[in-house]
Amino acid sequence: MSLTRVLLRLHPAPFRERWGPELEADAQAAGRRSWSNLLASAIDMWLHPVVWPAESASQRHHRAAAMALAVTLTIWFIGRAATTNDSLLSWHAHRAWNMADCVALMLLGVVLILPLPRPTWNAVTTLLRKSFQALAAPAILGVGGLLFVRHAHPAALSTARLLVTASYWLTLALGTIQVGRIVGTISTSVVTPPSPARLRLGIGILAVGGALASWISLSSVMAGSGFDGVSAAAGGCLLILTCMFISLLRDLSHC
Repeated sequence: MSLTRVLLRLHPAPFRERWGPELEADAQAAGRRSWSNLLASAIDMWLHPVVWPAESASQRHHRAAAMALAVTLTIWFIGRAATTNDSLLSWHAHRAWNMADCVALMLLGVVLILPLPRPTWNAVTTLLRKSFQALAAPAILGVGGLLFVRHAHPAALSTARLLVTASYWLTLALGTIQVGRIVGTISTSVVTPPSPARLRLGIGILAVGGALASWISLSSVMAGSGFDGVSAAAGGCLLILTCMFISLLRDLSHC
């Protein structure tokens, strides 16, 4: 398989189904000069799922909800990683507002954007089955790590400290990815996408929560005796991710 076709396959399936043949023909004609454009196009498409070809507005709303949830989970994961070390960024970095408050605010946004199960027995059982299948691996890994920590001999626990830490973060990462996949891949015959008003309100709340989390992180960079690189890196990542919420709102307003 040529590199051109590999780059074409990086594009979302709905995009390839609609414009794949035309894009491939143009790329083959341009040769190697098209590779950078194809890569940039693939990245851009994945960042803007609302503009993909869709059968209905509900399908676009579902994609927007899945994208917003994925961004939110990434923000949570980065925030969690940044607040578990010795950096100045902690859950109580500010008296007026802290990272825990941001989590609570963004949880409200998640509740608003989540698709709701359709009120049928088949829809509920399908959603439960898919959730169980997706979350089984991280649940087993997490429970296994917890049992090991609770019952292992202190000497064994000290020796396996690095392994336990890696297992913990792997569990969180897998769980984060799988929750996003559940929402992103579930059929609209099983769930009802959020209404436009509820979706926009939820994404707006998520944007506010992300902006506050970024502000807390960045304001902690020089809060101590020296420069805190963890807070700086986390704040920069959170700011970029918050901009994705704004991009989602813009895409929704144009569709």
